[in-house]
Amino acid sequence: MAIGLLAWRRFGVLALILLLSGCFFNHGRNLPRAEAALTYSAQNPLQPDDFTLCRDHGCATEQRVSLSPGEWAEITAPLRTPALDAAAERAWIAQAAARFELAVGPKAGTAGDVGGTLTGVGEGGQQDCVDEAVTTTRFLLMLEKDGLLRHHEVSTPVHRAWIPGEITHLTATVVELEGNQGRYAIDTWFHGNGHVAEVVGIEAWLDGWEPPVWRFRATGERSDLRKLASDEDERLTSQSR
Repeated sequence: MAIGLLAWRRFGVLALILLLSGCFFNHGRNLPRAEAALTYSAQNPLQPDDFTLCRDHGCATEQRVSLSPGEWAEITAPLRTPALDAAAERAWIAQAAARFELAVGPKAGTAGDVGGTLTGVGEGGQQDCVDEAVTTTRFLLMLEKDGLLRHHEVSTPVHRAWIPGEITHLTATVVELEGNQGRYAIDTWFHGNGHVAEVVGIEAWLDGWEPPVWRFRATGERSDLRKLASDEDERLTSQSR
């Protein structure tokens, strides 16, 4: 009996570690939600002044959001000047994703979203990896439609699973148009709202990649948007991999 109890305790610790390091959801319910949300986006052209954002885990809530032309210009400022190469463009995509979250957070009720999934349990306006992957993909599609992606095209989200059907992680992706034509994760799930997205080659991501430091706290409200636009140190935190 003692051995059995010890085994269950070890299993419990392992399960907790997995839950904290992954996006926990049931494939049978949430992946179809993500697919349906992105299918709708493909069939209905996305506009910055009229789109929806996923929140409350598994895209349970679709919050309608509208950005003014000025807000969209501020969000996309890093990409208005053509990047010299694909790696530079990925770095600017990561920055633009942070600006996007800062701008839409107060409008969609996700300004206080924290990194990870279980870290924000019980708090409103939280986003798991399904919410993040769908919303980031929609954002990337709007960038693409606006002609701001010159070295990449938007691809479908990719997921990885440690325990099939239970624990998984989902990310938005882009594909490089030249060079090695590699696929890259644009992952906004690891950190709180408004943090620079993580950009990593999809092979490493599928192997279980995660950032060495997770920033659980949200960066701030929309008032931080202009500070972010001129913060050189913040720009250096995003590395193209």
